[in-house]
Amino acid sequence: MDELLCRTAMFVSKCLPSDNSLVNFVARRSVYVLRQNSSVGSNALWCCMRFGLRLVILKLINGNFVSRRVSTELHAYNVTASVIYDLLCVKSHQAELSILGAVDID
Repeated sequence: MDELLCRTAMFVSKCLPSDNSLVNFVARRSVYVLRQNSSVGSNALWCCMRFGLRLVILKLINGNFVSRRVSTELHAYNVTASVIYDLLCVKSHQAELSILGAVDID
């Protein structure tokens, strides 16, 4: 899903400063005026909400940005999963921690 949002953001970012007056007008009106009534505007807003950015800096969303963001999120999930795994091992007596016993985990 992040890849699709990234591509959408890059498309909109290329349309906004377009030299073609029709493309420029439609993109600006869709993104800045008719956000909820336009598929381009609502997709741009969705991208910004997903990545925690404002519409005016939509152009920051690219492949590297998304890759770093996903990597950061995965790291947080891995840390949490590792702690849960360690606690389950202690609870099932497959591992020991000097500060915790199996009775402390329940």
